[in-house]
Amino acid sequence: MSHPPGEDARRVMLEGARATPSRVLEAMATATEVEIHTHGVFSPELSDASLLMLAPEQDGRYALTANQVRAHGLSKAPLVFLAACGAARTAPFPHESFSLPVAFLDAGARAVLAATVDIPDTAGRFFNDVRERIHAGALPSVALRDERQAWLQASPGDRWVHDVLLFE
Repeated sequence: MSHPPGEDARRVMLEGARATPSRVLEAMATATEVEIHTHGVFSPELSDASLLMLAPEQDGRYALTANQVRAHGLSKAPLVFLAACGAARTAPFPHESFSLPVAFLDAGARAVLAATVDIPDTAGRFFNDVRERIHAGALPSVALRDERQAWLQASPGDRWVHDVLLFE
């Protein structure tokens, strides 16, 4: 795979038809940072928690579920950014906390940022700005707080940023 000029050669980008559940799981296994931009949905027929819609496998399977993430493992304790609608919606079980972000933590992630609500296409910029603050040395909780305040100051109507949560 060739990388654009200035692009980090260690970065693996899966787009379009290449972004199947099995390829994404394989790439995440040794990643130090994971960023997923896709559709997130809650479908009780497919999973007890939100799932991520990816490109279909040969057999037609397209969903990346919390159970798959939990079972696969993340050996490098990545920081995970789920820029997907409702990726942090929880299962409706009051006795158990089960969600996609919890599955990432169970698999070995050090922290996960995800929204409980639908997010606009511009949310990618928000997640990127939080990541840049973390890369500059801020703790994930401080980076999220500070970027949320900056975002709301610039765009007070973007109430969805209140629903981006940090899971550690």
